[in-house]
Amino acid sequence: MPNALIAGIGKFIANSLDSNNWTVFGTTRRENLSKNNKIFYCDFASQESIDKCCSVANELVPSIDLLVVAVGLLEPIGNFRNIDFDSWESGFYINCLGPLRFINKLLAQLKKQPNSMVITFAGGGINSSPKQYSSYTLSKVSLTKSMELLSSEEPNIKFISLGTGWIDTPIHNQTLNAGASAGSALAETLRRYESKEFVDINKIMEFIKWAEAESSDVITGRNFSLQNDNWSSVALREKLLADDDFYKLRRYGNDKTI
Repeated sequence: MPNALIAGIGKFIANSLDSNNWTVFGTTRRENLSKNNKIFYCDFASQESIDKCCSVANELVPSIDLLVVAVGLLEPIGNFRNIDFDSWESGFYINCLGPLRFINKLLAQLKKQPNSMVITFAGGGINSSPKQYSSYTLSKVSLTKSMELLSSEEPNIKFISLGTGWIDTPIHNQTLNAGASAGSALAETLRRYESKEFVDINKIMEFIKWAEAESSDVITGRNFSLQNDNWSSVALREKLLADDDFYKLRRYGNDKTI
């Protein structure tokens, strides 16, 4: 059940799964598109909308094998001291609390399948501190940690945070529209479009197929990089099995304490 079928990663995953004979359900924030029993209207800024969507889904979807939460909002973009905090808070809700509410309401359907999986998407900030994107960055870091916490509470469901890197989707229009408020990210976004330096979106389906077949003790609760990790290698599999902290959020330097 991919979330957000309008464009970008969510739409790509839904189309790919559909072409491989999956029964695909999804959500849209455009009410005019939710015209059948497989596409549900859901505004991730609204608790009421999420609850209503999940109530309908729980009635119409017998069980869930794969739940992909692909909602994402970069805005508000700008220095923390200058932005409207209500917008900041709303962005955090859309990127983190809304998805967690969505997952919470659909857990019963996920637990009906023995090998079900939840995939959310990380943003920048796992290993750095991007400027001008504090709401987006903090919400995505929180969502990534949530996958680890949920994996410990629900061991029969795989929870994964996937960092895709730069994929050519409409989300980057928000940076372009922000102009100078985006800081150095504006120049980098323009450079990416000029050079066409993007991660191949097809790698997402390769990752999903790998994760679906892989055992839970290898992947659940972890943050993977689509671009940088050799996630299908035997060497990485052995490392993941040997080190429960690998690819998880931890304080750097614990082994260097003075």
